[in-house]
Amino acid sequence: MTIGWLFGLVRIPVNMDKRAAPKSVKERPRPVKKRTGGSSRTGMTIVRRQGFWLWSKRLIGRLLDSIRIYHLYLKLRLGLDDPADTGRLWALAGPVSVLLASIPVANVILEPDFTQAQFTAESEGRVRIYPVQFIILLLVTLLSPSTWKLFYSRER
Repeated sequence: MTIGWLFGLVRIPVNMDKRAAPKSVKERPRPVKKRTGGSSRTGMTIVRRQGFWLWSKRLIGRLLDSIRIYHLYLKLRLGLDDPADTGRLWALAGPVSVLLASIPVANVILEPDFTQAQFTAESEGRVRIYPVQFIILLLVTLLSPSTWKLFYSRER
């Protein structure tokens, strides 16, 4: 994989080989934070707001417009220890695979593996992401009056 920046002037090759991966550093356990006040239902009240789904649909659509896929081949093989858990995972991944297969320049294959726990990915392609468009879009969305109205007029 190669990451290009500044219209191809800077190119950074990335090696995804398992043998070349550095040894992982042991993570320290994070301290448990105590909850202070606040309602745990705040997130659900935002989701239940009348304009939330329309707002999120517009945001996702605009974010996807700043990604250009020239060609893409992606093959994923998913499996968990328990076949029932793999079936539950496939219930979520199956519809996503149908949506991804509808992209004309992409060849996306998702396969369940009911025999063993594994995650195997094989990919090749050319995808261009415009980070300036992402940043501008996120700033415009976060600073828009409709966003502030959506998040600050929650039910109490």
